Amino acid sequence: MMTSYRSSNVINNNQYPFINFLIMIYLLIVNISLIISFVLYKLIFRKLTFFQWNRIYLIGMVVFSLLAPVGIFIELPKTEMISNHIPQVDLGTYMDVEIGSPIEKKTLFLLDILAKIYWIGVGIAFFFLAIRIRQLVRVLRSSPEYLSFSFFNRVVIGKSIKNKKNIAWHEQVHAEQGHSYDLLLIELLKIFNWFNPVVYFFQKEIRFQHEYIVDEICSTDKVAYA
Repeated sequence: MMTSYRSSNVINNNQYPFINFLIMIYLLIVNISLIISFVLYKLIFRKLTFFQWNRIYLIGMVVFSLLAPVGIFIELPKTEMISNHIPQVDLGTYMDVEIGSPIEKKTLFLLDILAKIYWIGVGIAFFFLAIRIRQLVRVLRSSPEYLSFSFFNRVVIGKSIKNKKNIAWHEQVHAEQGHSYDLLLIELLKIFNWFNPVVYFFQKEIRFQHEYIVDEICSTDKVAYA
């Protein structure tokens, strides 16, 4: 009876390293895909003036990078992944022995440390995003003097802003193009991939494409946008 109880504890405890292992593999695939996508963008698409297509490429590759590993995991059965990546141990042979050799403990300890560092980083990134959202809500509830921006379908123009008509048209185009959705996606991407500098480059380039898209649209009406 005691042996059966210890066996179930071992199996439950071994599930956590396996879950951490899957998370690490998922993040590895996602971030390799993001890096390759951004390198291609810099080498090929960055120099082109097809700003809408550049935006679609950047957002599309973010979505693809997030979903591609899911397809891989679905195609690869769990039992096959365990046999290929995690050595199989006959637990019955070691039931009466203290579980965990020094080498095994060291391996699991390293994986646990990496997982804890990752989730601490996620928590910090989420905390800073929550602060920024709180500040944004305060601004939306107030009447800023020298601040103008768009947030989804809402356009905010400061009371003391000059050329209000042009700036309002500029921000309205941002809203109509749905640029806030792009930025929200990147913010979520940053939370779970805070360790990858390429994610921040994605954010910078998407903002860059947004501005060029708006300028291109506004410039077609030179009377309204001078």
